[in-house]
This record gives sequence, structure tokens and C-alpha cells, in this order.
Amino acid sequence: MKSFWFVIFILFSQTALAADRFDIGGEISFENLNFVHNRSRHSLNDQETLEVYGLLDYQKNNFSLYLKPRLKVDFIDSSRNRYLPNEAFTKYQTGDFSWQGGFFLKPQGVSNLFQPTSVLNRRDFEDLFYDPERLGELMFGSRFQKNDFGFEFLALPWFQETPLPENDTRFALRGGGLVGFRKDDNQARPDTYLQALGLFVKAWKQFGKFDAEIMYYHGPERDPAYFITTNSSGALRLRPFYYSLDMLGANLSYTWGDFLFRSEFAYKNTARSKYVTNTLAGPQSSVTPTSYVQFVPGLDYSKTLFGGHLATVSIEYYFEDNSEVILREFRPFKNDLFVGLNYQFNDSLQNQIQLGFVKDLGHQELVAKASWALVFAKNFSFEIAGTVVRRDSGSTTPLGFFENNSYVLAKIGYKQIQSLAQ
Repeated sequence: MKSFWFVIFILFSQTALAADRFDIGGEISFENLNFVHNRSRHSLNDQETLEVYGLLDYQKNNFSLYLKPRLKVDFIDSSRNRYLPNEAFTKYQTGDFSWQGGFFLKPQGVSNLFQPTSVLNRRDFEDLFYDPERLGELMFGSRFQKNDFGFEFLALPWFQETPLPENDTRFALRGGGLVGFRKDDNQARPDTYLQALGLFVKAWKQFGKFDAEIMYYHGPERDPAYFITTNSSGALRLRPFYYSLDMLGANLSYTWGDFLFRSEFAYKNTARSKYVTNTLAGPQSSVTPTSYVQFVPGLDYSKTLFGGHLATVSIEYYFEDNSEVILREFRPFKNDLFVGLNYQFNDSLQNQIQLGFVKDLGHQELVAKASWALVFAKNFSFEIAGTVVRRDSGSTTPLGFFENNSYVLAKIGYKQIQSLAQ
């Protein structure tokens, strides 16, 4: 890690003075998250997080270097500490072509909450199991863009395990039955380098008010599945593993007046995956997920109201044709409805209110979220939010593994960016 930051320092010390543009800045924030109900059987409950970002943006002719160093410290749960950046990459552009390499975020999809075509970046399940953030991945690729048509190729040469909750934390993964078991400390990685390599191709085209994207991905699924085994002491454990995925996806959107119609489709084929079985007799023999289809239709209605305020109402439906709801393939959005409201005030404080509801149509589960954010004194921000989780009475439903997880949070931050060269 020290060598990484030393190389970054050398690069900027040699290039900053010759830059056509050199922006530097940073952001610091503190967040306090409190669960409404403490759980005594877990030693860690709430979260107190200090997060610091830096920004170094260097541009010279067709070359650019972008760094966003990161330090994240949780004063209660040290497993949530993060030190490496999500974004640290270089880019070179000539004509209609560009080449990019390094660590960066590459979200896909057109949905608000759940994007089935977003398969490139891991999710940080140690952060918050219900709403995890995306993590930067090492990628190299090229991109072509001419007018309203383009295509892109990406290779992900370095496999990283997905951060999962520790056994003594709020979102510990535990099995049920007469004999309970916990998550194993080890994760079953892909057997060979080729199985760990990710390849991604995407093409897009705009037809007036209609936008279309098609994409293909081959590589490991970033969210692991699980199988039952024993550790060296003979204790039952739930071990994560990563199966191979061939995804064919499409994103479509159409604008009609104040309406934006969206749809997202992903067919995920697991036929080339390794056949993984439970070590113990009794549970299902094969735990490698079968091939499945995910589909998200939705629409947004936006309207400018009195005083220039902007209100957007969103509706989305999350569908998956695999009706199984078990921990071995933790994909909670299989038959769910989302309704959301985003209200942006046209004032000096940039007040913004967001409301959202996710209802599992096949179970009693309901998640309701609300947040209020504003900016004051130009560079300071403040946010308060809350989430209410109503779980199903059954333990095999997506949220049934984690009881009493309604929470409230407060966050304050400061952000400053300044250009040093023009």
C-alpha cells in the first residue's frame, strides 16, 4: 500500500506544473447510524463513520490522470475500515477513441434502486447489507463514441473477494434449523485465472428520444452464493463461492413529455459454472444457481412546480423468473414493487427530500426509506435519513435472516475543490 501512494506522489510532483488543468480538493464527512433495536447476541450494533476523500485531477492535451484517495474509519466496527481508492485511473483520447485503465466505478443500468445489468463492481456488504455501496475494480478498456453511437470493451484482470459481514456484526450470516451455523472465514475463489477474468462489451445508439444499450459480460458473479461445509474443527459453516456468469443485457429508455419510460433486462446463464455441492448430506446437492432472467420496467414523471421546485415520481417493478428465495443465492429482488419521490427545492440551501417504498409482493416484507439533505455555507452539507424494515415471519425470505434492522442516521460533511492551473 505504501508503494502505491509513493508512485502517485511521484507522478503528480513531476506533472502538476505542466498541466493544462490541475484540480485539487477533498471532502470529509461524519455519519452516525443507529439501529432502533439493539441485538444483544451481536457485539456490534451501530455505526460511527469518518470518511475522507481527496481529489487530484490532472489534464494535459489528450491525457488525464484522476485520483480520489479514500480513508474510511468506523469507530465501532473496524471491519468496515477502507483505505484504498475506488477511483484511480488514467485516460487517453484521440479522435473518437479513448483508452482507460486503473480502478474505477462502472455502474450500468437505468433503474433507481436495483440494476441487474450492473455486474462489474462488487458491493460492500460490510458497509450496509440492505443498501451496500459499489467498490472500484481494476479495469482496462477502450471506448469509441461518434455522435449518437458508441461501443466499449473492458477487461477485469484482477479478481477480488466481496466484503461480507463478520460473524459478530449486525448483519451476520447464519443458518437455521436444529443446529445453527455461521459464515466461514474463507471464501471459495475461482479455481483458475481464466475463471476469475472478467470481459465486458457494450454498444449503444440513440434514436431521437429513444436510447438503447446492449451488452455482454463473461466472468465471475461479484455477489457470491453459499454452500454448507465444515471447518478444520468440524464445525458447520456457510462458505461463500463465486460462480461463472454469461450475461446478455439490455437497457432501454424513451422520453415522452414529462415521462421517462425505462426498462432493464438481463439473462444470466450459469451453464459454464463449476458444479458446487454441499459437503454434508441432506441439503440440496447442487448449490450452483441455475440460469435466470431479471427484468425491471419503470417510469419517471417529472414536473416543475411553483417557485421552480422539481418533483419526480418513480415506479419500478423487479422481476426474476427463479422463484427460490434461499440464502445460497441471495438475490432479494424477485417480485417487488418500488415507488419513490424525489423533491428538489429551488432555494439557496439546495434542500432535497427523498421517499421510497419497496414491497415484496409475495411476502409481508416492506422497506420504507426517507431522507432530507441540504447544503449550507456553500461547502457544508447535512443529511438525516431513516429506514423502516418490516420482515416476514418466515426465516427463508430475503430479509427474514436479519431481524429488527430499522435505523436512523445523521451525516454532516464539508467539500472543497480548487483549480490550481488553467
